[in-house]
Amino acid sequence: MGNDTADRINDPEDGYRLLFERLPESMLVFDTAGRIARFNEAAHLHLGYSRDEFARIGIREIDPFETEDGMRAKLRKIMDEGFAEFDVKQRRKDGDLRDVHVVSQMIPWGGRRAINSIWRDVTPINNSLKTLRSELEQAREQRARAEEIVASIGEAVSVQDTGFRILYQNRMSRQRVGAHEGEYCYAAYERGDRVCDGCPVMMSFGDGKPHTAVRGLRTGRGISYFEITASVLKDPAGRVAAGIEVVRDVTQKKQAEEELCRRIDALGSAPGELIAAVKKVYESAGYMGLSLARPFDREYETHAPDRILPHEILSARELQVLRMIASGKTTKRIAEELSLSGKTISTFRGRILKKMRLTNNAQLAQYAMRTGLID
Repeated sequence: MGNDTADRINDPEDGYRLLFERLPESMLVFDTAGRIARFNEAAHLHLGYSRDEFARIGIREIDPFETEDGMRAKLRKIMDEGFAEFDVKQRRKDGDLRDVHVVSQMIPWGGRRAINSIWRDVTPINNSLKTLRSELEQAREQRARAEEIVASIGEAVSVQDTGFRILYQNRMSRQRVGAHEGEYCYAAYERGDRVCDGCPVMMSFGDGKPHTAVRGLRTGRGISYFEITASVLKDPAGRVAAGIEVVRDVTQKKQAEEELCRRIDALGSAPGELIAAVKKVYESAGYMGLSLARPFDREYETHAPDRILPHEILSARELQVLRMIASGKTTKRIAEELSLSGKTISTFRGRILKKMRLTNNAQLAQYAMRTGLID
């Protein structure tokens, strides 16, 4: 910095003048009547005017929305209080309207009082705020729609954070178990003091994949069964942020499955009578009457060499189970011999009947004897 510049800065008047001219914000000095007495370079450049053009225009051309009464009110406020801030609309030379924040204060000027104003163009900030408000409003609307959809789902839906604290419950969840938002799920639902064993939400947190479990709970109606399906919710960075849990009442389905198994076991508990009936039908066609025996028997009397018989579409395991059922073995006995569960054997039996278009063990036994699958 040269000595001349340093000397100018040391002089208060010259220092102020240097600051005034080089300030990147628009700075103007008005007399108490509101006429521009002085302006810096930024003032005319920001509005698109040359210095000479800007010197010839009035404040009304720059601020087209200001009324005479409004102008006088602002001047009076500045002079009475010594300081004031305003947000105004200013028009550039090219007609573009800009949002401008004005900060004004009283200053001494050549032995008189004057108004020093700094104009700051806040259009980019305001545009960003408008965009942000619009996006926030859209987000609120989308969230409201999403919440209404989730709230109206006929299954209980809840959201838990990674610490297993309940963040949200839909309408069905609150109806089924009560409102527990803010509580730990294991305390609210199971009255426990730690995460439940086999918790599907915990498993989803572990690998990020959906998990399902079935729980039996004692209720006023007896034992009720619920299918719990859990999956994770991730933040924009891909990190697990929460878990969503959907609980479906499957009590009726479970009871129907158990009843089906009981009936299958009941059929398998009297194989002797079934096999005796089948043998009698096969040998004399008189036990159940000709009208029932003959059509079934006739179906396999003759067939073309390339015809595929029903049992030929079975898997090796299904064919094995068919032979054991037809020979009169119970579900329990078959399960023991094959080292499988009774439920699995019942599943095999159901698939066999469906594939062969039969309806019961008696028909299976008759078919097996007719086609030589058993003696």
